[in-house]
Amino acid sequence: MNGSYLRLYAFAACASALTLASCRAPESAFAPATNFQGPSSSPAERRRFTILLNFDGTNGSQPIGLTRVNGSNTLYGITEKGGRDNGGTFFSITPAGKELVHYNFRSEDGEFPNSAPTPLKGLFYGLTSNFYCGIAGGPCGIIFSVPLSGHERILHRFRRNRYGRAPHGESAENLSTLNGVLYGTAAGGKKSCIPSGFFTCGMIFSVTTSGDFHVVYYFKGPFPIGKDGAAPDSLVGLDGILYGTTGYGGTTGNGTFFSLTAAGKERVLYNFQGGSDGMTPVSLTVLDGKLYGTSYGGNGIGVCSYNGLGCGTVFSMTTTGRHRVLYRFKGGSDGWRPQHGLTVLDGKLYGTTQWGGRCAYCGTIFSVTPQGREEILHRFPNGHSVAGYGGSGLTPVDDTLYGTMPGGTHNAGTVFALTP
Repeated sequence: MNGSYLRLYAFAACASALTLASCRAPESAFAPATNFQGPSSSPAERRRFTILLNFDGTNGSQPIGLTRVNGSNTLYGITEKGGRDNGGTFFSITPAGKELVHYNFRSEDGEFPNSAPTPLKGLFYGLTSNFYCGIAGGPCGIIFSVPLSGHERILHRFRRNRYGRAPHGESAENLSTLNGVLYGTAAGGKKSCIPSGFFTCGMIFSVTTSGDFHVVYYFKGPFPIGKDGAAPDSLVGLDGILYGTTGYGGTTGNGTFFSLTAAGKERVLYNFQGGSDGMTPVSLTVLDGKLYGTSYGGNGIGVCSYNGLGCGTVFSMTTTGRHRVLYRFKGGSDGWRPQHGLTVLDGKLYGTTQWGGRCAYCGTIFSVTPQGREEILHRFPNGHSVAGYGGSGLTPVDDTLYGTMPGGTHNAGTVFALTP
């Protein structure tokens, strides 16, 4: 989930609790009250990390994420901006760093895509969004497909109405597949989630490859109006059922873990308490029949107690809602605020933190075993973490992890590789 959305969600949760006067500005609310001095990356860490591509604007700017097609070592990605019309690009890159732009997005067919492409049946699917379309006007986002050569096809246009707006998320799982159908989340819905009416509770939709769009489930809002959560993140399919998380809402306001059938039957399996178990959970992944994820907040002790939001956790969850914390971030050189979901490689879980590591706002790449052993693989230098406009989660190819981040030679973003 994008860090900007998470800051908005935290601010919304604060406002919905009628403590708006005590809410700090969103950015300061996520900063620990300490002068952090973390260690530099070790020589071993530096040897693992390589920049494959520096975007220069003509080939894209602000890369969002990468994905891989089964059986191929080529990676496919999206940039939010740049390209021929500065509306973003769809590109591929090899492990050797050879890049090819396949499509330049334009304003008339949807610009500023915001999720990594999802491959299905020989095409790639994705989303564009305008989160503020309900206030500023204009389009609210589209669902699109794009081939490796040829033109984009628009499958659905989101409107400013009860059918949702602003499909969101910045990970490869943002559009999930189940039985040949695409599923996703959007920030629209039927009810407002805070008194101002700015935020809505969210919804889950399905869309076929031919463009048949349906709303599968509307979230009802915060407790006591609804107990099902609000602000859904991306979904994952397991044994014919969809599983997901909401960023806030539920019985405590700290987010939920839920299951959903294709027919729209939703069930809350776990309510996050906001303490040592975490708060504001994000994307899920599957390993050996169990679900794993990260929470952006929680574990509010020590340096992590600032403003009650905490430093975040890595957790496991069974399909019946049995929750276990694998690792609690400490708010120092181990990083804090895991921003994206986890990636599986050789039985380990890999992820990124938005902050911490070498400095307070640097970020890290880490691994965690299913038994809870954490290791820092890379500490980003100041100003070059996977935060900023979103960065991405990690995508494995053979024994190497690939991702995107801000900065670079032209300050337009980069693609990097890391060998654990």
